[in-house]
Amino acid sequence: MFVRRYEDGDKERVEEICEITDNAHLEKDLLLTLYCHYYITYEKENCFVAVVDGKVVGYIISAEDTKAWIDRFSSTLLSSSTPTIREKGIESTEGYLPFYPEYPAHLHIDIDPRYQRMGIGHALMNALLSNYREKGVKGVMLGVDPNNTKGVSFYKKYGFTPLDTNGVWWGIKP
Repeated sequence: MFVRRYEDGDKERVEEICEITDNAHLEKDLLLTLYCHYYITYEKENCFVAVVDGKVVGYIISAEDTKAWIDRFSSTLLSSSTPTIREKGIESTEGYLPFYPEYPAHLHIDIDPRYQRMGIGHALMNALLSNYREKGVKGVMLGVDPNNTKGVSFYKKYGFTPLDTNGVWWGIKP
């Protein structure tokens, strides 16, 4: 297994992993608009993939500055989307604001279930946080369903701390 920066040829596999790891069972266009396409289109330098035997098996995608992400996301992907996607997209951006600017960056990480619990999540997180340390980004946040016990356990072990009392928002200083 090795980790490298995202490349355009990885798009189909990243989308596939995003779909197969979606526990909320969102409609495909909504899911990919909210949790995938912005990052791999506009912030490729902050996206990494894990590769096993020549196949992408996981990814970590991120926005370096959440306020800039909201502006660009709203004016590009959301402005050309359906009313439902626009509404859900606007709702999705609001959760990040209470933790900005202390945690200016945010991330999404997904690993093909057949490759979970093999250290891939740690390797992806190491790549992203190293990238952000080099850039001087002072904090990274993410949202997680508190009922996602595997995810919460991973973030705790990695060193993330809860940012709210509901256990939805987590952050780490690179």
